[in-house]
Amino acid sequence: MFVIVGQGDVPLYEASLNKKQEAQSLVITQYFSIHSSLDVIDEKLQITNQKELDMFFKKVDRCYDQDIYAFVTATNIKLLLLISEKTKEENVNNFFLEAYENLNKQLMNPLYTLNTQITSQRFDEAIKQAAKKHLNL
Repeated sequence: MFVIVGQGDVPLYEASLNKKQEAQSLVITQYFSIHSSLDVIDEKLQITNQKELDMFFKKVDRCYDQDIYAFVTATNIKLLLLISEKTKEENVNNFFLEAYENLNKQLMNPLYTLNTQITSQRFDEAIKQAAKKHLNL
């Protein structure tokens, strides 16, 4: 599951990256895991000096057998990835960089209103293609 959370913890985008259909209870657990990791990220942001801030937060949380990775932009938009497959951090970082590039393109679109849900089909396809390319999903 991949989620983009905007300023004020407003959900902007979400995508299930798994090929198989998941049970409703598992999806709810995944949402809970991702939203609870927002607190961990906020704590790290407060502790970390802005000059030392790295956008890729690596593994911020683990819930059951799934890892949660985070990427925080300079404008405090959070990209969160919940993944159960064993994946190299370099591949996760490359996925985040490609997702960030697509996010920037979306944010610069004059027809997009900032901090609102992203509904672009092209954006959705680009994220899923990046996941397939970097995460083998």
